Amino acid sequence: PLLAVALSPLGSHLVCGMSDNTLCVRRRASAAKAAAPPPPPQTPYTMRAAGGKPGQVALPSSTDAYLGTHPGTYRYFLRGRTHAPQSGDMRVERASTHRLSSFDKALKTFRYHEALDAALLEGSADVVVGVVEELVQRSGLRIALQGRNQTTLTPLIGFLVRNITRP
Repeated sequence: PLLAVALSPLGSHLVCGMSDNTLCVRRRASAAKAAAPPPPPQTPYTMRAAGGKPGQVALPSSTDAYLGTHPGTYRYFLRGRTHAPQSGDMRVERASTHRLSSFDKALKTFRYHEALDAALLEGSADVVVGVVEELVQRSGLRIALQGRNQTTLTPLIGFLVRNITRP
């Protein structure tokens, strides 16, 4: 890190003192360059003096033309899509998104009746027990069982008969 910086009165020498006790001295090649600083590079974002009358809109010059697409546009978003990877390039595979199962979607939207039916259709004891425990946690087991008749209670009774001996 720099501790001190100084410039000679003519601008020909630059001296920097650093924290590791080193002193760096730089000298310009000629005094003519020191008197006239080089013009700044022209980019599309370079500020230039506005001429003309107050309130007059300046016409864009040739240096104002932006090469390429502008950030924030759809074309800017799509840049690079048509380029194929080269042999030395490293490709990163996109991870597949985890999709919710049908009973998770139903639980997420508070459709408890459909969630219990979907869990019973899947058939796994762990899934059915998990959904029933979630319904108890949400106080939704009564809602899930409400309004069922003999045919809609059959899968639930069948599951209980199959798994009653398993803890």
